[in-house]
Amino acid sequence: MRRSVNHAAGKRGAALLLAFALCASAARAQDFPAQQKSFIRALFEDRNYFSAIAETRRLLVYAPGDARARDWRYFLEANYFLGGQHMTVIAHLAGSSVMRDPGSLLLLSRAYFAKRMYTECARTLDEIALRNPDPDMRLELALRRAELALTGGGFVEARAALDEPGAASPDALALFARDIESSGPPAYRSPALAALFSAALPGSGQLYAGRWADALVSVFALAALSYGTWRASADGQRGAAVSLGFITGLAYAGTVYGAWNAARAFNAAAPSQLASALIARHVPGYDPMKHVDYKRLFE
Repeated sequence: MRRSVNHAAGKRGAALLLAFALCASAARAQDFPAQQKSFIRALFEDRNYFSAIAETRRLLVYAPGDARARDWRYFLEANYFLGGQHMTVIAHLAGSSVMRDPGSLLLLSRAYFAKRMYTECARTLDEIALRNPDPDMRLELALRRAELALTGGGFVEARAALDEPGAASPDALALFARDIESSGPPAYRSPALAALFSAALPGSGQLYAGRWADALVSVFALAALSYGTWRASADGQRGAAVSLGFITGLAYAGTVYGAWNAARAFNAAAPSQLASALIARHVPGYDPMKHVDYKRLFE
């Protein structure tokens, strides 16, 4: 009899413990989304992008039907971008039929730009224009199109890209356009003139082409060789004087040819230097989270 009572009491105790465990588990399950969101926010603020990706995926598994699930997926791709995984962003978004909103397309275009896939970048920017973007996105679109054109040396195309109707901050776009117009064509150097300068005064052609160090090397090298030739001749060392004279002639010819090449290199770099200066003055760096309040997204 006593055994039966003890057995029944034991069963009731086990049932109570099970019920308590189930309640505790349910409470933890209810607390999980809030704790997970707080954890994701902390990871993102610490720039721990890949851990933020992993924890956001856990949250999506737990709440795939949440109203913010689509924004969470954008957050994933933004973290891949910030972590330098541009090809991953391209792989995820290029073929997506769901994430075709202007923000996601802009992110995709910047991933293409980072990988120098300029044709795909331009095509994606054109798609944004077809999605009826808001004024802020139109501003972003105009700036990114101008940046893309300048990167390819297209100053006329960059100026045209800034005529974006309905864009926010039209004054900023107008200032950018005027800066392009006032910059004019890049400053070039004549290779023939550079060679002529160095023929007349060794090193001056390199100086004309902006190569200060090369100019100094040319002057001192030729001066040293010329002095060595004169010294050998003055000392009666005819063989050494002839050898040094021949080397001096070669160095002189090399200086003239080097001036020609320096001017050509200057001309090749001039458009990209001007474009880089314009971009630095007017195009802000891209932030995929600029229009996303991550604190509200994970509150």
